[in-house]
Amino acid sequence: MTYKWIAGAALIALASQPAPAATVDGATQSDVECVAALSVAASEAEGEQLTGLAMITFYFIGRLDGRVPALDIESALAGEAPGLTESRVKALVTSCSAQYLKRANEMQEVGKSLERRAREKSSTSS
Repeated sequence: MTYKWIAGAALIALASQPAPAATVDGATQSDVECVAALSVAASEAEGEQLTGLAMITFYFIGRLDGRVPALDIESALAGEAPGLTESRVKALVTSCSAQYLKRANEMQEVGKSLERRAREKSSTSS
């Protein structure tokens, strides 16, 4: 399975579905916007850029699944299609990537802290 196929499928969903009937909260809407914009950007990317965009996209899909497991993501994404101008996609990719990197950095710090704890525990156990 390639990331381009996933991005292409998302684009088809964006272009062919009616707007969602249900309303969503602000955080959910923001995550849907990220998935939509990142999918568009991924469809035009290659190599490492494609891999990075796919990782970030899946991060936001995970956020959506965790917050609203029953969300009709296809309809939610389709509702974003009309507003996805090139400049909007670029702005969203930038802001969504920054959110992802912030969380990734926080998790790296958690990992370092856990390593420190493990070293301290093993040095006091010896």
